[in-house]
Amino acid sequence: MQELKEAKHLIFIGYSMPETDKNMSFFLKAALGDNQSLRRIFVFDPALHNEDERAKQMEDRFRACFSKKMQSRIEFRRESNNSYFRDGTLAQFAHILKSSNNLLFKKNA
Repeated sequence: MQELKEAKHLIFIGYSMPETDKNMSFFLKAALGDNQSLRRIFVFDPALHNEDERAKQMEDRFRACFSKKMQSRIEFRRESNNSYFRDGTLAQFAHILKSSNNLLFKKNA
């Protein structure tokens, strides 16, 4: 848990934060606690790239796991002209890590 207390970025890949997994919500709140270093939270999931109720509900579940202050740091979709950020899949994430120079962590990539 110490790693989460000091983390600068969190990345969720393919995890929808299901309502039935209340333990994860409690764990995140306890583990992050007073983390002042956390800059951004990324959520990679193809469902978030559909503009439908399922995507909205997933966003709401993730937001509920974090304080109001931290909620503004969550990125569900990267607004970008860059093809690296296109569909939220694991393959996309692997491509970002392989092909980019910290592109994920650049604010306006």
